[in-house]
Amino acid sequence: MARPLKQGLDYFPLDVNCDDKVKMIDARFGASGFGVLIKLWQIIYENGYFINWTEREVLLYKTRINADINLINDVINESVKWELFNKSIYESHSVLTSKGIQKRYLEAIRRRHEITVHLDYWIIEIPELTDKLNVIIVPKAVNADNNYNNADINPIDSSTGTQRKEKVKRKENIYSELAGQVLEYLNLKAETSYRLSSQIALKHIGARADEGFVLDDFKLVIDIKCKDWLHNQTYEKFLRPETLFGNKFEGYLNEGKKQSKPQSRYEDIGEKMRRDMEKRGEQLRLDSTSKTGTVD
Repeated sequence: MARPLKQGLDYFPLDVNCDDKVKMIDARFGASGFGVLIKLWQIIYENGYFINWTEREVLLYKTRINADINLINDVINESVKWELFNKSIYESHSVLTSKGIQKRYLEAIRRRHEITVHLDYWIIEIPELTDKLNVIIVPKAVNADNNYNNADINPIDSSTGTQRKEKVKRKENIYSELAGQVLEYLNLKAETSYRLSSQIALKHIGARADEGFVLDDFKLVIDIKCKDWLHNQTYEKFLRPETLFGNKFEGYLNEGKKQSKPQSRYEDIGEKMRRDMEKRGEQLRLDSTSKTGTVD
C-alpha cells in the first residue's frame, strides 16, 4: 500500500524580530506564554495549517506544551484577541489557524505538487490549479438547514469557482486522452488488453504526467520493458501499468536513454576494423572458392 501524502511540515520559519502581536503575548505572559505560543505553532504546522482545539486537544497536548491548562487557554484567548489566530474560525469551529500560518504553509509545500484546501478554514486566496500544483478542495460543511457554514468567512466568487472547475475538467480530459494513447500502445506491444476505465492505470499515468513526462516517454518505457520481459514467464506479468508507470518509471526511462547513447569515437573505430576484417575474410573465401571450383 502506498504511503499517504504527508500534510504537515518538519519545520517552520520564526522571525528573529517578532511582530507586535507576538510581543503583546510576551509582554502579558512572559517567557512562559511565549513558549506556549511556539508550541501551539509547532502542533499546527505538524498537522498542516490548522488544528481543532477543543477540550480533547487541550488534554492531549497539555503534557507536550508543558504548561498549566489555564495558561494555555489564556494565551489562546489573547492570541485570538490580537489576531494571531482567526477569531471567526475559532469561535465557529474551535479551530486554530490564521492568514500568516496559511501563507507560510502554502509556500513551504509547493514542491510537493499537491495541497488540500478545507474551505471551512481557508482564509487566504485559493492557490491556482496548475500542471505543477494539484489543488484538492474539501467543500464547506452543510448544517441542518442545508446552508453552508460560515459563508461570510471566505466568500468565493462564483466565476472563480467555475473557472477552477473548468481547469480541473480540462486537466482530466488531457490525462484521459494521454492514458488512452498509452494503454493502446501498451496493449499493442505487450499483447495485453487494459481498458481506459482502469482506475489504477489512470492514477499512475496521471501521476507521471504531473511530473512532466510525455507520451514519448511512456512509449519508450513500454518498448524497453517489452524487450526485457515479453515472453519471459517470470517477468511478463509485470508488463502492467502499476509496475511500468509506478515509482520506478524514471529509472526505466533512463535505461532506454543509456541503451540509445551514441557510440564513442573509439567504439566507431573498433566497429570499422571489425567490418574490414570480415570483408577480407569473405574475399579470401571467394578467392579460395574460385580456385577449387566448389562452393560451401
